[in-house]
Amino acid sequence: MEKWIKSLIGPVGIMACNDDLGLMVLDACRRIKRSVPDEVAVIGVENDPFLCNLCIPPLTSVDVNPERLGFDACVLLERLMQGRAVAPLTRKPPLRIVERQSTDILAIDDPDIASAIRYIRTHACLGMAVSDLTDRIPLSRSSLNRKFQEKLGRTPKEEITRVQMDRARELLVNTEMPIHDVAKSCGFDDSNYFSKWFHDQQDTSPRRFRLKFAK
Repeated sequence: MEKWIKSLIGPVGIMACNDDLGLMVLDACRRIKRSVPDEVAVIGVENDPFLCNLCIPPLTSVDVNPERLGFDACVLLERLMQGRAVAPLTRKPPLRIVERQSTDILAIDDPDIASAIRYIRTHACLGMAVSDLTDRIPLSRSSLNRKFQEKLGRTPKEEITRVQMDRARELLVNTEMPIHDVAKSCGFDDSNYFSKWFHDQQDTSPRRFRLKFAK
């Protein structure tokens, strides 16, 4: 593995098929002194919170929602044992990507936009607005929008929404935090407005999303 990683021309991203192999990749990078994530960004699969957070640096991973998969498998098994008809097997999409330090890099050559994205990641859930960016970045709002579209394919407002939504989904799935507290943690003072905003984005309510995906 070390020899193979040495042969890669960086910067490069490596996706491991599970978190155990992701840990091995990180260890190999450390032994050959390849910087993570600057030279090698690494992502695993399974999102084992203990393993991922013990890695150096913490490992980004795909949350496949194994509890839900296990539940669906049990339902299918029960139907088969009862001799009942079952629908054709289908692939289940993963729940989300849990971002940690092993992929925390901005491959953007525009320092103003990179700075704006970092600010959004830090402040999106604190109730920020696009005007907060134009107060800090030496660009007009139209120039900021144009550069965001060029670099990310979305506007600053859409990037703020994306970060807030990622946080909302994480709290709904992984905690029992009341909806009004989830709203506040995502930068919304009004939980009713938050619920409407969430429904507009996900085509379901926060409560139903939690019932469907909660672990």
